[in-house]
Amino acid sequence: MKPLIPKEPCVPELTQGEIAFLTDLTFGIPRPVKRCDALFIFSGTHSGHWEKAIEAFEKGYAERIIVTGGRSSTGVPHPDWEGHDMKDCSEAEIIISYLEQAGIPASLITYENQSTNSLENVLYSKDVFDFS
Repeated sequence: MKPLIPKEPCVPELTQGEIAFLTDLTFGIPRPVKRCDALFIFSGTHSGHWEKAIEAFEKGYAERIIVTGGRSSTGVPHPDWEGHDMKDCSEAEIIISYLEQAGIPASLITYENQSTNSLENVLYSKDVFDFS
């Protein structure tokens, strides 16, 4: 199945003013980051999913990481996922491999590998992590 939205769509040229407007609209007023119980990584095949989580974990923003993701319904892996066979691995397993390569202990990672969309990411995660 071919994705409806390409992995790397064409991005229009924007002026600095347009970029500033969209940044303010999206992120609002910058606030200090507060420590949380866990970082939640939604499944997906773009490397930004785990790179920002690694950065936040290394800064001490959370003690644990929750990784979600079954197999992509499109079957199209991100080009950064060299050496990973999507037929044999879930998105969660691939993301976890990158987290462990960055030095995050497996004992601090909780995951679910059954979901196929964002709603399922949350629902299945409730079965493996106590959010109370």
